[in-house]
Amino acid sequence: YCRNPDGASGPWCYNSESTVPRWDYCDRSKLCGVNGGWGDFGDWSDCSAKCGGGKQTRSRACDNPAPAEGGLDCDGDATETRACNSDPCAPPGAGCLEKGDTTGAKYRGTIAVTRSGHKCQKWTSQSPNAHTRTTQYYPNSGLEENYCRNPDGASGAWCYNSEGTVPRWDLCDIPKCRAEGTGCLEKGDTTGAKYRGKLAVTRSGHKCQKWTSQSPNAHSRTAENYPNFGLEENYCRNPDGASGPWCYNSEGNVPRWDLCDLSQC
Repeated sequence: YCRNPDGASGPWCYNSESTVPRWDYCDRSKLCGVNGGWGDFGDWSDCSAKCGGGKQTRSRACDNPAPAEGGLDCDGDATETRACNSDPCAPPGAGCLEKGDTTGAKYRGTIAVTRSGHKCQKWTSQSPNAHTRTTQYYPNSGLEENYCRNPDGASGAWCYNSEGTVPRWDLCDIPKCRAEGTGCLEKGDTTGAKYRGKLAVTRSGHKCQKWTSQSPNAHSRTAENYPNFGLEENYCRNPDGASGPWCYNSEGNVPRWDLCDLSQC
């Protein structure tokens, strides 16, 4: 076997076939195979569920370098999995607040629990909380079953507490309606720099201006100047370290731009 007993510059051996050469160095590239090394992980996949707990996966390849000449494969897993969208799913028909319905006056979904967790009292019931919010006095407010409603101009949809009188009533937590694919902010992405969803409206309700457009708001936040920030279409993004994803206002210059309303996954 090739060895280096005498401090030569590399493993060597005597020639068994002749005296010319008397000895020679061994080809070290063939002594040991090349062990594999992991490449970088790719992007996380879409979440397998929109609510109630889903999974995301990402993969990497054993190609940095790839195993060769009998070298060892990479140690470890080629894929990683993490939990996502862990918020509980709303019951069927729960619904959401339509655009512009800031107080929930038009809400006709089936959420029937307050934001503090109390089950709602039926509007036809006077116990444990007697009241005048009935279909007789508020015939057009959708006072069905014990669903959250806003018949009287409160700040949001609400209901009486069926479990007691403290509190007598409370607001309900009704989500805003979102378009398909709007996505959410990944865990740890506090400023939305990694957000690549399709939300394209500001928190103040203005439709976003395309990043390729310079009207009505001229700007330098283009894909050419910020190539790694997903400046596609008119989707909310954060290319410059703002406090969250944002976009320019396509409807005018007051405001010139605004943040978008995105929640954590």
